[in-house]
Amino acid sequence: MEVPGWLTGQIRRHAVGAAALNQREQATLGPLVARLSAAITRVTGVEKVYLVAFGEAFPHWHFLLMARDSRVDASHRGAALMLHKAEYIDHRGALDVADRIRSILGSETRQGISAQA
Repeated sequence: MEVPGWLTGQIRRHAVGAAALNQREQATLGPLVARLSAAITRVTGVEKVYLVAFGEAFPHWHFLLMARDSRVDASHRGAALMLHKAEYIDHRGALDVADRIRSILGSETRQGISAQA
């Protein structure tokens, strides 16, 4: 992603919406989103991490986690943040945050916590 603390996720097989997830995918999604949200918060210090899954633009279900810190104008909060994405683009910052999140998740995996998606 181009915005620090914004991550996308998708399942490995084709599905058109959350209702199409199988039992294993459903059981994995909640813990995975929680781990990713916690890692985003830890790395960025944001107030909120939004979980968004519209499923309109692509016929393959995916979700977006969006970091939102206190500096985001009130009129840009919630779904409106997506409309103002261009104002928050920071390629270098996004790569740095992604690397730090990857490091946290890798450390958890080495400690016996693993995500299966």
